Amino acid sequence: PDDFLAQYYLGWMLFESAQYGRALKPLERAYELRAQCPDRDDSVLAMLSMCCINQNLARGRTYLQALRRFRGFERSALLYNALGYLSVRQRDYQGALVAFTEALRREPRHAVTLQNLGVLYDERLQRPDEAMRYYREALFARQAMRDSSRQDELTRRLRQLAEARRRPAAGR
Repeated sequence: PDDFLAQYYLGWMLFESAQYGRALKPLERAYELRAQCPDRDDSVLAMLSMCCINQNLARGRTYLQALRRFRGFERSALLYNALGYLSVRQRDYQGALVAFTEALRREPRHAVTLQNLGVLYDERLQRPDEAMRYYREALFARQAMRDSSRQDELTRRLRQLAEARRRPAAGR
């Protein structure tokens, strides 16, 4: 229980086998013991963050924010996209907007963030025009990267929103 490497590797193995809830305790213990092996701080924080996101735990924000001080993460769109995703899951939609906007500031054509913004505007904020804008941008970003994943889903949702826009409002 007081050995960083034992806790780190146990947490890592559980994390790799997608046992996120079980991985939290040893990873949090490893983080407490990080002075024993400070060169692993970023990997412990990254795994803790992903476990918390998977488990919908608000403390994941603390871990994600701590990651910003590490080289490679300080300019990462992925980190801010993860903060946005966790904020959505916590129903903090304004916090999600701030985080997703920061991710796009760092990487304006980040397809995942663009799609997440589309979903946020579509499903949570009920702003279909903004949703369509971000869905289109996500589709273009994926096409530019030659990434066909989610293109059918994006195209289908864009069609649905466009059709809903053309229908007369109820009661008119």
